[in-house]
Amino acid sequence: MEIFRWIHAATRRNVQEVVLEFTLCEPLELPICLATCESLQVLKLNLPRDILKLPNHFGFRQLKLLHLEDVELSDKHSPNCFISKCHQLKSLILHECGLGAITLLFIASTSLSSVTIIADYYYEDEYGKCELPNLKFLNYEAPMPNDIIIENLFSIDVSIAFTNTRADTQIFVHKMIKELSFFYISFGTMQ
Repeated sequence: MEIFRWIHAATRRNVQEVVLEFTLCEPLELPICLATCESLQVLKLNLPRDILKLPNHFGFRQLKLLHLEDVELSDKHSPNCFISKCHQLKSLILHECGLGAITLLFIASTSLSSVTIIADYYYEDEYGKCELPNLKFLNYEAPMPNDIIIENLFSIDVSIAFTNTRADTQIFVHKMIKELSFFYISFGTMQ
Protein backbone atom coordinates (compact mmCIF):
# COMPACT_ATOMS: atom_id res chain seq x y z
CA MET A 1 0.00 0.00 0.00
CA GLU A 2 1.31 3.43 -0.98
CA ILE A 3 0.71 5.06 2.42
CA PHE A 4 2.97 2.51 4.13
CA ARG A 5 5.80 3.26 1.72
CA TRP A 6 5.46 6.98 2.56
CA ILE A 7 5.48 6.23 6.31
CA HIS A 8 8.55 4.02 5.90
CA ALA A 9 10.37 6.75 3.92
CA ALA A 10 9.51 9.38 6.55
CA THR A 11 10.76 7.23 9.44
CA ARG A 12 14.09 6.66 7.67
CA ARG A 13 14.58 10.46 7.60
CA ASN A 14 14.33 10.95 11.39
CA VAL A 15 10.86 12.47 11.30
CA GLN A 16 9.75 13.98 14.63
CA GLU A 17 6.04 14.46 13.88
CA VAL A 18 3.68 12.30 11.85
CA VAL A 19 0.14 13.43 11.04
CA LEU A 20 -2.00 10.94 9.15
CA GLU A 21 -5.57 11.53 8.00
CA PHE A 22 -7.18 9.06 5.65
CA THR A 23 -9.92 6.44 5.37
CA LEU A 24 -9.11 2.80 4.67
CA CYS A 25 -12.48 1.16 5.37
CA GLU A 26 -10.57 -1.68 6.98
CA PRO A 27 -8.66 -2.09 10.26
CA LEU A 28 -5.27 -0.36 10.35
CA GLU A 29 -2.34 -1.83 12.20
CA LEU A 30 0.42 0.69 12.72
CA PRO A 31 3.53 -0.34 10.80
CA ILE A 32 6.52 -1.52 12.84
CA CYS A 33 8.77 1.12 11.22
CA LEU A 34 6.60 3.81 12.84
CA ALA A 35 6.74 2.16 16.26
CA THR A 36 10.52 1.74 16.11
CA CYS A 37 11.27 5.24 14.77
CA GLU A 38 13.68 6.64 17.39
CA SER A 39 13.04 10.28 16.45
CA LEU A 40 9.21 10.28 16.51
CA GLN A 41 7.82 12.61 19.22
CA VAL A 42 4.31 13.47 17.95
CA LEU A 43 1.81 11.09 16.38
CA LYS A 44 -1.60 12.36 15.23
CA LEU A 45 -4.03 9.97 13.57
CA ASN A 46 -7.43 10.85 12.12
CA LEU A 47 -9.02 7.73 10.67
CA PRO A 48 -12.77 8.41 10.27
CA ARG A 49 -14.53 5.36 11.71
CA ASP A 50 -11.64 3.04 10.88
CA ILE A 51 -10.45 0.52 13.46
CA LEU A 52 -6.95 1.13 14.78
CA LYS A 53 -4.92 -1.78 16.09
CA LEU A 54 -2.28 -0.42 18.44
CA PRO A 55 0.95 -2.43 18.69
CA ASN A 56 1.50 -4.48 21.84
CA HIS A 57 5.27 -4.58 21.38
CA PHE A 58 7.80 -2.09 22.68
CA GLY A 59 8.39 0.99 20.63
CA PHE A 60 7.63 4.70 20.43
CA ARG A 61 10.54 5.41 22.79
CA GLN A 62 10.51 9.19 22.27
CA LEU A 63 6.75 9.72 21.73
CA LYS A 64 5.56 12.70 23.78
CA LEU A 65 2.12 13.41 22.23
CA LEU A 66 -0.42 10.89 20.97
CA HIS A 67 -3.52 12.42 19.38
CA LEU A 68 -6.16 10.01 18.09
CA GLU A 69 -9.22 11.45 16.36
CA ASP A 70 -12.31 9.72 15.02
CA VAL A 71 -10.72 6.31 15.56
CA GLU A 72 -12.26 3.05 16.73
CA LEU A 73 -9.85 1.38 19.16
CA SER A 74 -9.89 -2.35 18.67
CA ASP A 75 -8.47 -4.75 21.22
CA LYS A 76 -9.81 -4.92 24.75
CA HIS A 77 -6.44 -4.32 26.43
CA SER A 78 -4.17 -2.86 23.75
CA PRO A 79 -4.69 0.89 24.42
CA ASN A 80 -3.86 0.36 28.09
CA CYS A 81 -0.86 -1.81 27.27
CA PHE A 82 0.32 0.52 24.50
CA ILE A 83 0.16 3.68 26.61
CA SER A 84 2.00 2.09 29.52
CA LYS A 85 4.90 1.24 27.19
CA CYS A 86 5.32 4.83 25.92
CA HIS A 87 7.72 5.95 28.67
CA GLN A 88 8.14 9.55 27.41
CA LEU A 89 4.42 10.19 26.69
CA LYS A 90 3.33 13.50 28.25
CA SER A 91 0.00 14.18 26.54
CA LEU A 92 -2.80 11.94 25.31
CA ILE A 93 -5.78 13.22 23.32
CA LEU A 94 -8.70 10.94 22.45
CA HIS A 95 -11.09 12.98 20.29
CA GLU A 96 -14.32 11.27 19.19
CA CYS A 97 -12.76 7.83 19.61
CA GLY A 98 -14.84 4.71 20.02
CA LEU A 99 -13.71 2.31 22.71
CA GLY A 100 -15.38 -0.81 21.32
CA ALA A 101 -14.91 -3.76 23.70
CA ILE A 102 -12.83 -1.76 26.23
CA THR A 103 -14.71 -1.80 29.54
CA LEU A 104 -11.97 -0.09 31.54
CA LEU A 105 -10.08 2.82 30.05
CA PHE A 106 -7.00 2.52 32.25
CA ILE A 107 -4.39 5.15 31.41
CA ALA A 108 -1.28 4.36 33.40
CA SER A 109 2.01 6.01 32.69
CA THR A 110 4.62 7.50 34.97
CA SER A 111 5.32 10.29 32.46
CA LEU A 112 1.76 11.13 31.32
CA SER A 113 0.56 14.40 32.81
CA SER A 114 -2.22 15.57 30.48
CA VAL A 115 -5.25 13.67 29.21
CA THR A 116 -8.00 15.07 27.02
CA ILE A 117 -11.03 12.91 26.24
CA ILE A 118 -13.68 14.41 23.98
CA ALA A 119 -16.65 12.39 22.73
CA ASP A 120 -20.30 13.13 22.10
CA TYR A 121 -23.43 11.23 23.09
CA TYR A 122 -22.84 8.76 20.23
CA TYR A 123 -20.36 6.96 22.49
CA GLU A 124 -22.56 7.05 25.60
CA ASP A 125 -22.56 3.28 26.17
CA GLU A 126 -18.81 2.88 25.62
CA TYR A 127 -17.39 4.96 28.47
CA GLY A 128 -17.87 2.51 31.33
CA LYS A 129 -14.99 3.04 33.75
CA CYS A 130 -11.95 5.32 33.54
CA GLU A 131 -8.87 5.01 35.73
CA LEU A 132 -6.44 7.92 35.43
CA PRO A 133 -3.44 7.97 37.79
CA ASN A 134 -0.62 10.56 37.96
CA LEU A 135 -2.23 13.41 36.02
CA LYS A 136 -1.75 17.17 36.31
CA PHE A 137 -4.43 18.10 33.77
CA LEU A 138 -7.66 16.36 32.79
CA ASN A 139 -10.08 17.68 30.18
CA TYR A 140 -13.10 15.38 29.96
CA GLU A 141 -15.90 16.24 27.53
CA ALA A 142 -17.61 12.90 27.03
CA PRO A 143 -20.42 10.74 28.35
CA MET A 144 -20.38 10.34 32.12
CA PRO A 145 -18.60 7.06 32.87
CA ASN A 146 -19.98 4.62 35.41
CA ASP A 147 -16.91 5.25 37.51
CA ILE A 148 -13.81 7.40 37.29
CA ILE A 149 -10.76 6.82 39.47
CA ILE A 150 -8.14 9.54 39.77
CA GLU A 151 -5.14 8.50 41.88
CA ASN A 152 -1.85 9.83 43.23
CA LEU A 153 -2.65 13.48 42.74
CA PHE A 154 -1.40 16.44 44.72
CA SER A 155 -2.74 19.12 42.39
CA ILE A 156 -4.72 18.81 39.21
CA ASP A 157 -6.67 21.04 36.86
CA VAL A 158 -9.90 19.35 35.89
CA SER A 159 -12.39 20.49 33.27
CA ILE A 160 -15.51 18.37 32.92
CA ALA A 161 -18.48 18.62 30.59
CA PHE A 162 -20.63 15.49 30.44
CA THR A 163 -22.41 14.92 27.13
CA ASN A 164 -25.18 13.13 29.00
CA THR A 165 -26.71 13.44 32.44
CA ARG A 166 -27.93 10.85 34.88
CA ALA A 167 -29.80 10.98 38.14
CA ASP A 168 -26.57 10.41 40.11
CA THR A 169 -24.52 13.19 38.44
CA GLN A 170 -24.14 15.23 41.66
CA ILE A 171 -23.07 12.18 43.71
CA PHE A 172 -20.59 11.17 41.01
CA VAL A 173 -18.96 14.62 40.86
CA HIS A 174 -18.86 14.84 44.67
CA LYS A 175 -17.01 11.50 44.78
CA MET A 176 -14.47 12.79 42.25
CA ILE A 177 -13.87 16.01 44.18
CA LYS A 178 -13.34 14.11 47.46
CA GLU A 179 -10.47 12.19 45.87
CA LEU A 180 -8.56 15.34 44.91
CA SER A 181 -6.45 17.33 47.35
CA PHE A 182 -6.46 20.50 45.21
CA PHE A 183 -8.55 21.09 42.15
CA TYR A 184 -10.05 23.54 39.74
CA ILE A 185 -13.20 22.16 38.21
CA SER A 186 -15.40 23.61 35.54
CA PHE A 187 -18.57 21.58 35.34
CA GLY A 188 -21.25 21.76 32.70
CA THR A 189 -23.53 19.64 30.59
CA MET A 190 -23.14 19.82 26.85
CA GLN A 191 -26.33 19.79 24.73
